[in-house]
Amino acid sequence: MIGGGLGQFWSFRAIFLFLVLLSLAIWVYAFVALPETYDISERQSVNLWPIVKRLVGNVKVLTYGCLIGAINGVIFSYYAEAPFIFIETFDLSPLAFGLIGILVASASVIGAQMSKRLIGQIQAERIILWGIGAFIVGSGWQLLINRFLPTGSGLHLVCILSGIFVMLIGLGMALPNCLSLALVDFQDVIGSASALFSLGYYFLVSLFTYGMSFFHNGSLGAMPLYFLVIGSLMWWLTRKFLISSK
Repeated sequence: MIGGGLGQFWSFRAIFLFLVLLSLAIWVYAFVALPETYDISERQSVNLWPIVKRLVGNVKVLTYGCLIGAINGVIFSYYAEAPFIFIETFDLSPLAFGLIGILVASASVIGAQMSKRLIGQIQAERIILWGIGAFIVGSGWQLLINRFLPTGSGLHLVCILSGIFVMLIGLGMALPNCLSLALVDFQDVIGSASALFSLGYYFLVSLFTYGMSFFHNGSLGAMPLYFLVIGSLMWWLTRKFLISSK
């Protein structure tokens, strides 16, 4: 939202200047206010190769890594593609597009809260599956809307936003559970395992984001179709390696 306002009333350079100043302020605050909690005298050297072999040999870790990489890749892809949709097709201003970020954030929060309420009633793996199902429904809804409604109309915009809202609720349900369950078998080396695991799934995030740029063709159907394919892959992985194992 702030970026949209800065870009509209000043220039894109103002956005980068703001980020620099914000980063410096956070760094100063962290340096001054956050105490060191790690006892350096307890530091131990860790051989990473055995941890890598444990991670690669664990099917659930690989599955969660693919799911987390895909979910974050979808979110990155949305932010890469959405300006072409809302600014170019629906002629929204940069500030108006920035305000849509409130919708995105609220959908993620609602999804996380739904997951929190369900976690004591059903298995976390089932919540992940339900979240992926909602993501698929939201993606499919956008494809249908693009097929049957006049492009660029107000109703078209509202329906597109509703599909994105449902889609991101689903991701908000799935992602926290994937992150919490991925490394339950690596508590003895959680720091090193987390670093390696993050390296792996951020590599996937980059691939999925590149995929969106590759399939971008200026049409409204490219993003939901791409997401529908990713969602179907996530559904299969969850059913095959997480749900069936229960």
